[in-house]
Amino acid sequence: LSGVAGSARDITIRKELERQLQESHDRLQRALDHSAMAVWEWHVDSGRLIHTEGLSTLLGYTDGHEFVSREQWVEHILSEDRDQVQTAMRRCLQDHADYCEEYRVQGGDGRQRWVQVRGGFNGNADAGGETIVSGIVQDVSARKASEFALRESEQRFRVLVENMDDIFWIASPQLDALHYLSPGFQRTLGVEAATASREPRRWQELVHPEDLNAGRAFVAEQLRGVPAMCEIRMRHTSGEYRWMHVRSVPWYDAHDTLLSAGMAEDITERKQASEQRL
Repeated sequence: LSGVAGSARDITIRKELERQLQESHDRLQRALDHSAMAVWEWHVDSGRLIHTEGLSTLLGYTDGHEFVSREQWVEHILSEDRDQVQTAMRRCLQDHADYCEEYRVQGGDGRQRWVQVRGGFNGNADAGGETIVSGIVQDVSARKASEFALRESEQRFRVLVENMDDIFWIASPQLDALHYLSPGFQRTLGVEAATASREPRRWQELVHPEDLNAGRAFVAEQLRGVPAMCEIRMRHTSGEYRWMHVRSVPWYDAHDTLLSAGMAEDITERKQASEQRL
């Protein structure tokens, strides 16, 4: 009787473990379904590819399509990206290194998608001693589209500001480091933007002595992380002083570092016209 009772307990424990395992699998599958992500495992020696259901869905298949080999997956990679992918995978196998590539694939529905594939060399991970590489694949098409749109926007902005006489800049709030200075700096003040960028702290040398306090107050506002504005005279390389209307706004980069993004407009003619009216 004790043997029967022991067997019953073993079965109960096994059933409970199976239930917990199934629940864990179901939770993982739901998470993958909602994240446009799939898990894959490549058995290198046999070429067999094992993956979760989301891989076929990710590529636009709705008919229970299954990738049974890595070669079948590679056929979906755009020809322009294929060499890059194969080279990276060879490096993963040779160096036992981690693998991370982003490339384009042709879906079963005819659409092109960007995917990010990450993985790692697991060595002889299965019972048969077969070499295995496993990882995840995720649809990153939305992020790529955003990156392309941002890049195009930046290019349009650069074309605009680099052909204007106004001066545009992105700098540290204290103006001791310049991240960008437009060519308008040279057109307005005669100093090459590259030269000014190498020695940003020398901006005070260009400011009229009577306007230095206004310039320092402007920097103080920037350090507070608030919009700033001032009107100061700055010296052209010819020795002539130009009236500049300067304004900036706080701007945070990808690392949440406070910067200032600003513009300086030459208002000398406006000032002279105003003085003549008086």
